Amino acid sequence: MKLLFFTLRNWAETDEPGDAELSNIVLPLTPDETLRRIEDVVRTLPCWRVEKADAATGEIHLTRRTRLFRFVDDIRLRLEAVPGGTRLRGRSQARLGFTDLGQNRRNLKALVAALRQSGRTGQIRL
Repeated sequence: MKLLFFTLRNWAETDEPGDAELSNIVLPLTPDETLRRIEDVVRTLPCWRVEKADAATGEIHLTRRTRLFRFVDDIRLRLEAVPGGTRLRGRSQARLGFTDLGQNRRNLKALVAALRQSGRTGQIRL
């Protein structure tokens, strides 16, 4: 039943039950530093783009296009100041279709992995 649920939707969120990789993502940076780091990381990811970033509200809108058919997924992030850093909450959603075959979950995991990789060369530890 769980597999059916994950294959019959076109979105994914951080903090969903059952996925430790996407839960409780806290970066040891201020919200402004986190926003700049995310913008820098997204520029290195192929087919990804920063559409809008608002430091005042801590919201970021990213898009990712598929290579073959150029479908667009919207990734919306919210940065929340917490003790010890900034908590990252996010949702990735396909613009078309009833199912994404897990692509939106992979979008969020790719972003988190890229942030972790940038931490190895910088100061982020997730």
